Amino acid sequence: MEDLILPHQDKEFISTTDSGGWLLNNGFLIFKTTPYMKDFLGVLWRQHLALKSKERGDQKFFIDYLKKVQLSPEKYHLYPQADVCAPPFLRHPHSFSLHVMGMHLNDIRLTQIRAVNGVVLKEKPLPIGKREEFFALREKWAEFRDYNFFKFIQQELPSPTSLASPPFSCYNPGQKLAVVSLYTPEIAGYAIESEKNIKSYCEKQGYTFYVYRGALDPHSHGNWSKPKALLNHIEDHAALIWMDSDTLIFNPEKK
Repeated sequence: MEDLILPHQDKEFISTTDSGGWLLNNGFLIFKTTPYMKDFLGVLWRQHLALKSKERGDQKFFIDYLKKVQLSPEKYHLYPQADVCAPPFLRHPHSFSLHVMGMHLNDIRLTQIRAVNGVVLKEKPLPIGKREEFFALREKWAEFRDYNFFKFIQQELPSPTSLASPPFSCYNPGQKLAVVSLYTPEIAGYAIESEKNIKSYCEKQGYTFYVYRGALDPHSHGNWSKPKALLNHIEDHAALIWMDSDTLIFNPEKK
């Protein structure tokens, strides 16, 4: 993580661009533990608690909050998503991590993918056939999804790993930098693999790793708990790195 932080020590936080056309992707966030960022996250958490409608993800809310507090773009840095936390169709051999994110069909447009490949990466775009194949698979998945079936599976076949795990763990405590992640029981089946992967990376590189296995606000989905999970540890480290629970370190040799 030092390699991402050191070139931008004057920034309050660091994130990545977003393949869906958003200002940034909040599945990977680095926060300096400054008084300003402590207040920033504190207000964000209080606004999350007060928000009544949380049907959609928290990414748009986070971006709107940046605009509301008028945080200047000079105060944060955005790496190309493909270089730091790449979705599968943008991953390249030098990507730091892979983000198997829950992309919304309405957020992704073929023109945006072309822009990310051609402008952000500044390298040869993916072959047209591969892009078309990706979108065809996305359409098939949209037709297949049966949420009643998924709900049944979650209720009738709970993950044995989630049943045995404590609600919170801290690995390799007392380090200068710390990674924070959170997942809820219904996704533990794959999130546990992300936990193992990030834990191994943090032990290798000398980072603390905090993992929460349940929402910190009982009235909303776990992704709305990011500010609180970060606030819990903001006094203990020089910087905190948030990584979503569907993230895998792809190049563990990188700091």
